[in-house]
Amino acid sequence: MGCTLSNTSSGGAEGLEPRDVILPGPSQESLALWLEPGDNPLAALKEIDENDSDRVAPSNNWLLGIAYSELGAYASAAISYQPASIPYGEETDQCEDSMLDDAVEVICDALQGETQRIAFIDDSPHFAQHRVLGRKILQCARDAGFEFLALDALAEDAAALKERGYVSRSQSGVFVREPQFAGLIEDALQMGFNPITYPVPDTCGPSCTPVQAFSASSEQRATLLLEQTLDIDPEAKLLVWAGAGQAFKQPWGATPPFIESLAYHLFDKTGFDPFSIIQNTLAPNTDLGSPAASGIYLAIGPLNGSCAGSYSPPSATGEALYNAVAFHVPPQGAGTSSDPERWEWLHTPAEERMAVTPECAACAPEERLLVQAFPAGVDIADRVPKDQAICQAGQSCQLSLRAGDYQVVVWTETAQLTSTQVTLSAGSSVPVMN
Repeated sequence: MGCTLSNTSSGGAEGLEPRDVILPGPSQESLALWLEPGDNPLAALKEIDENDSDRVAPSNNWLLGIAYSELGAYASAAISYQPASIPYGEETDQCEDSMLDDAVEVICDALQGETQRIAFIDDSPHFAQHRVLGRKILQCARDAGFEFLALDALAEDAAALKERGYVSRSQSGVFVREPQFAGLIEDALQMGFNPITYPVPDTCGPSCTPVQAFSASSEQRATLLLEQTLDIDPEAKLLVWAGAGQAFKQPWGATPPFIESLAYHLFDKTGFDPFSIIQNTLAPNTDLGSPAASGIYLAIGPLNGSCAGSYSPPSATGEALYNAVAFHVPPQGAGTSSDPERWEWLHTPAEERMAVTPECAACAPEERLLVQAFPAGVDIADRVPKDQAICQAGQSCQLSLRAGDYQVVVWTETAQLTSTQVTLSAGSSVPVMN
């Protein structure tokens, strides 16, 4: 993912752009808020939305999409950031002949092979359900002998993360502040995975093209990754949670110079063919044949390329870029008023469908509230919530959580409304009052 920020100011002494200027990417004010949102994430989101929603085209408004996804508003995230000029990928007759099975089952079966040493799964930061797939396959990957989890988005030393045992809002990185991403990492730590990070300095120089910079960075990252894993233990198995474009295991692009991704460099350096998966989110009315309900389906094998459609860039070698495509089918009606339908967005099993109803006598009708659920009995100052959602006062709010005790914090757009201990179980909505 890339972004373009202007280095010029056109708004007078304060250096702010006038409201009628269309920006090529997120505003400087919004970027600063995203990096340092303060204690009230809903207040930061409100300001980012006011800054950028009508001044940045949806094809470039990645920051607003990520900000909505972080706060659990998934339809709003998809509408705000539309890199292909539509909120979801349209796949119809292209998938007619594809075998679309349960993604978790097929991936877990594929990881069992003794020769399968490296697996890649890519990630779109404004789609939290992409991390849900990772959480669902972690245990079977661990059972298959995968011991290292490489994290493209982790911005701190992996040893510090492992010693702490949980994701830090201030130290771990802006992308992993999203609760499903933090949950993926914390689940992996509890299962005994060794986290790996591989930051590299910019050694390409100012004369590099974006393609050259991407390829050079990927090769350096591959070297650092191997130094921490297979160079130490040649029998190790490695699960890589990759950024956009990094899971392609062949050089790719429409014309030379072709782009070389992390998966390609690992393949080139080790000879181990990665099992590589890319993820797409589809329109809720997509005709995929028999599976119609919201869920995660996998197109794998010789026919998966046609089902990937326009998402698949050309390969420079003629070889396949990846092994499979995971298709996320969102709730029916998604993209209109489906932010409350979070359980279907997150493919939440029935036993983890928790609900709270925030009560606020002083709130205006339909006022937005941010509901956060933290582990009970811990210092939450630097924690990422186990889940959080934008809800309305007096209405049931869907959370995706295991049953148990939680500290629930509720924010208005201006202040913290309440913080209270609750016990959550599936099947009933717990009131939370200020």
